[in-house]
Amino acid sequence: MSLKDPLHEGQLELLRWIGDGCPDGRWKGHSYKTSATALVSRRLIEVSKKGGVWSATLLQAGTYYLEHGDYPDGHWERKRRRSTGTESATDGSMRSPRPKPRPRPQPKPVAPKEPPPDLERSRQLVVELEEAGGVLERRTDDPMSYFDLATTINRYKVAPTPQEVIVSGAGERGHLRIRLVDVTTWRTETPAEVAMEERVGRWHPVVADLRSDGRLDNVSKDHQRRVMILLHCLAKEAESRGLTVEMIMSPPRSGYYAQRDTPKGLLELRTSGGSTYRVGIKQYLNRTKHVPTAQELAESKRSGWQRYPTYDDEPSERLAVLIYEGESNYSPREWGDTKRRLCAEEKLGDILAAISRSEMSAARMAEELRLAEEERTRRIERENACARAAYVEHATGKRLKQDSAKWEEADRLRRYLAAMRTRVADIADDERSAADEWIAWCERYINETVDPLGGPIRRPDVNEPSQQDIAEFRRRLGFDRRGWF
Repeated sequence: MSLKDPLHEGQLELLRWIGDGCPDGRWKGHSYKTSATALVSRRLIEVSKKGGVWSATLLQAGTYYLEHGDYPDGHWERKRRRSTGTESATDGSMRSPRPKPRPRPQPKPVAPKEPPPDLERSRQLVVELEEAGGVLERRTDDPMSYFDLATTINRYKVAPTPQEVIVSGAGERGHLRIRLVDVTTWRTETPAEVAMEERVGRWHPVVADLRSDGRLDNVSKDHQRRVMILLHCLAKEAESRGLTVEMIMSPPRSGYYAQRDTPKGLLELRTSGGSTYRVGIKQYLNRTKHVPTAQELAESKRSGWQRYPTYDDEPSERLAVLIYEGESNYSPREWGDTKRRLCAEEKLGDILAAISRSEMSAARMAEELRLAEEERTRRIERENACARAAYVEHATGKRLKQDSAKWEEADRLRRYLAAMRTRVADIADDERSAADEWIAWCERYINETVDPLGGPIRRPDVNEPSQQDIAEFRRRLGFDRRGWF
């Protein structure tokens, strides 16, 4: 909602109440103060907290709005303030001599306000994003420059409405992913409208269970209704976006490890992808310097060291919504009030948008991991095929060398047979028959067993390699090397 939009019924009712002099008994709790900040931002009322008492008065624009139902002409035009000197009129007899005016310093010439130096780069980045379909991946040694550009784009509304630029890591150091995303809009009743209601007809069942279970006791009673409104609006909007809302069970009352390991938070938001986000509430503390009592001073003086705290911490009006992602109980993200205004209700939409972006990033990362695993599987199959081919080549060559060695052995044996026949020719006839029988057996053995040329000439068959053989030839080919190159 823009500041220039007309007031809704709740804000208009609050404006009438301030115009009537803020009579008592109209509002319960402090929810009207949150809506009053919206009227202050529109320069319709003025709020004072002097003496710790909250009060509000109509400005001239607020009176005009009540009479005409619209802002006065020129209300949103920026006007330069001019300093006007005023003199107090007193009786002439009591008038003191006027002091000699001091020479006023000459005002320095005001330089024309220039646009931010990176505004042109921001526009160029938006153009590149639109041409790339909304997603860019960049490698840079200065990632903060792109984060600054995204901040400038979102602050000065450089991106087309309603869009903004998100910068995140791309899974590798120095790689960034820049995306142009749509700004999510609130679908259910807005938190400001719920806060203006005197009575909420039907609380979200999980929030109602939290209150009946006493889970909001860590927040002061004056602010428990606002806490319920924050959780109620967040739970309803989360369900409208397809998230499951459940209550986190109360931790056991005793046991350090049991309390430490119990998930922190009040609500659990679960997405369709299985991601969980736990929601908690934090009440900020106001730290003031402790004023010691007389008894504390006396005890400190008697003991010789300070027996009282230096500061006192008291609960403030400021609240924050905490989001724990996953199972971690540490480092939650905070969306809460600032020191100047109570604006936690306005940031609930940012919480759900951040959850949506985180879920999209997780889904995209899971898809990238799936594709990377598929590519890894294909690579391993290609490497195994190369290792198998190398094994077959090595086994075939080894068989060739074995056959060559057998052929040389057969040639050596044949020369020995030739020498044996020469010797048999000189022996007696009664011994020659046994020698001829032995020579015949040797010749048959050489031809059928030793000489590889005695059989068919063809490429030998190689046994299928085992897993150990594949692993050995993967190492030989350098596929399983480890370390940096």
